[in-house]
Amino acid sequence: MKFFSALLIIQLWMATSTQAQWLQVPNIPAEPILALFSEGNDLYAAGANRIYHSKDGGTSWSTSAIIHQDEDEITDLVVVDGIIYAAMIQDGCYISTDGGKNWQKNNAGLTGLGATNLSALAVRGDKIYVATIGAGVFVKPLANPLAPWSPFNTNIPWSNVQSLIADGNQLLAGAGANATLSRNSASSATWSEHSFDRFNGQINLFLDATRSGQVLLGAGSQGLYRSTDDGVKWTHFNPGVGLVERVRFANWHGQVVALLTKPNGSFLRNTTDTGQTWSAFPLAPPKNGLGFDLLAQGGKLFYAASNGLWSLSATVAAREPKEPEMSLGQSFPNPTVDGFARIPFSLRISQNVSLAVIDLQGRVIRKLSLGRLLAGPHEFTIDLNGVAAGMYTYVLRSEDELQVQRMIVLH
Repeated sequence: MKFFSALLIIQLWMATSTQAQWLQVPNIPAEPILALFSEGNDLYAAGANRIYHSKDGGTSWSTSAIIHQDEDEITDLVVVDGIIYAAMIQDGCYISTDGGKNWQKNNAGLTGLGATNLSALAVRGDKIYVATIGAGVFVKPLANPLAPWSPFNTNIPWSNVQSLIADGNQLLAGAGANATLSRNSASSATWSEHSFDRFNGQINLFLDATRSGQVLLGAGSQGLYRSTDDGVKWTHFNPGVGLVERVRFANWHGQVVALLTKPNGSFLRNTTDTGQTWSAFPLAPPKNGLGFDLLAQGGKLFYAASNGLWSLSATVAAREPKEPEMSLGQSFPNPTVDGFARIPFSLRISQNVSLAVIDLQGRVIRKLSLGRLLAGPHEFTIDLNGVAAGMYTYVLRSEDELQVQRMIVLH
């Protein structure tokens, strides 16, 4: 089955209604957690002006010293060989070489208007890079953490750089707001600009990227994107949430999860087919807060938000895999155009089952409780009259198992 084929995805979805839930991480205040980073087994979480550090996967935490006494906040966080780099929104870069006990400002070389207004950090090879809102990109060697920064802007046409991502040997910079990004390879001192979407007159910043196999997944203000040629050409997917201001990706248990945040809310989407389609993540983000970052670490998914740090554990049965007790076929006709879809399935044993149709926002729009059915083939018709045209997920569920397929509704 092409969609939702990973066993762990299915088990996580099944756990949604029973035991899987977001849990607030203890020992961290319910304050804004703005950035996450992991190095080996160590997990780091950035508050506005201090760093929290866990050596045991998020169970216990130590707290760094206050970085400085000014009104400011961290925008990004990188840790290399235990050395902590904190990018600040106003006051540049701070470094701690002793695990956060002491901090030093490291702004030498950050020159130009907006050079200390930092937006992102990235590490490639033996160098660390920083993006600024106003003065482009700067670089320095990791071997000397207190070395001055040097400009690294040749051919970047925009000085406002909202994102900076290291993708293997290349860097991607979200420079400008007209649906373009800049790319740089490790062997080159210059950047090249590429469109990731057609500019339609609305703001479209490149916000983040990650790998899913050989495919590069990206995010802009107007949605999600995928590239099969390392970021030269992109195709668009509309996740259905409108314009977003911040996106973070996490690769977790065979899927890529995307956090999309706008001023009035945060959304989670996931893909198991390298970004060809995205669906609502089975669990909505924790309520009453905006999401800032997402990180997979030690089997858990961590969610940094305006009301603290949260974690989610995938529930995996501790037993040998068994033969599926039901199978779900493709709906027909597909696409459906007359308002009705016939859904075939087969049961290996007699059991209680239900059918549901779910939209890309995770809302159940149709549900049939079928009761206990005998073993063997079955077929049921679902009335889709009044349902908007688009792609939908339909789910066959028993007490112990879940099967998922996709359908297209046309009018």
